[in-house]
Amino acid sequence: MKRRRRTFGRDYKLQAVQYANSRKDMSIADIAKELEVDRQALWAWIKEVVVKGEELAFPGCGRRSPRRDLTSQIRSAVGTSEALEPLRAENEMLRMKLERTIVERDAYQRVLEGAVENPAVGFTTMENES
Repeated sequence: MKRRRRTFGRDYKLQAVQYANSRKDMSIADIAKELEVDRQALWAWIKEVVVKGEELAFPGCGRRSPRRDLTSQIRSAVGTSEALEPLRAENEMLRMKLERTIVERDAYQRVLEGAVENPAVGFTTMENES
């Protein structure tokens, strides 16, 4: 017999999170067992409330199709090129900084390799200075 997947409404999830937050003397696993929900599901609910807040948590009623999600993201991004300009400028600045760091690292590596190949030109240590 195929097992049916249980679904929980927004109000139940919010009440479960509030109950879990109020019971600091119990572990999440014990609270999940008491509520007869999966431990990972309860953790996900708590995380969503922490990240989004109670007002924005659990907006829909079930899983969304990935295609519909992507389409809505594309539609919301259209017309926001002005908002993306500062991000693009910051991205370019970080890319140049990364390239400069890579060049510096490579130069430092060449210096170290040269010191290993020719110890006379190498670095001085405290022992050599005395």
